[in-house]
Amino acid sequence: MKSCVLLSSYNGEKYIIKQIESIRKQSLKPDFVFIVDDNSSDNTYEIVRSYIEKNNLSNWSISKNSANVGWKVNFKNMILNTPDYINVIFLCDQDDIWKEDKIKKTLVCFENNNKIKMLVSDYDIEYMDKNAKIIKSDKLGNKDFDLVKITPNNLNTKRPGCVYAIDTKFAKECFAAINNER
Repeated sequence: MKSCVLLSSYNGEKYIIKQIESIRKQSLKPDFVFIVDDNSSDNTYEIVRSYIEKNNLSNWSISKNSANVGWKVNFKNMILNTPDYINVIFLCDQDDIWKEDKIKKTLVCFENNNKIKMLVSDYDIEYMDKNAKIIKSDKLGNKDFDLVKITPNNLNTKRPGCVYAIDTKFAKECFAAINNER
């Protein structure tokens, strides 16, 4: 089963190294990591490019948008351009820090049940800024996983994108219908 991480970055020089380190140190490495910088005005692009080069990450790539398109359009474009031989897409923001077994545990779920099209997980929040907006998050519980049929009534899982793992074909079908709203 082939997996990739899609990481959208924008002016993330303060946090990006911790995030990409947490991806690089996964117990089961992703097959590919595709990073698209959304025309940052800081050094995010250069920091990531240098990190990839320094660590000889041949299955990682970074590109930079010529104009800022916003995170929604950036992710949509990445999803629609994901190669068809990728089975599972992991979405990732520049300030997420992943637990080292995230990819391994998620892919085991996909491999053990071919009905899964999208999987979300719990997450912990750490605030790096004392003035940060506090976000309440309901925990999913101690269940291994529940299969839920996706309908318009439950499409919004109230989880941030960083906890999603999506079957590539399903993701492309869903995102092809979304307009380019910022």
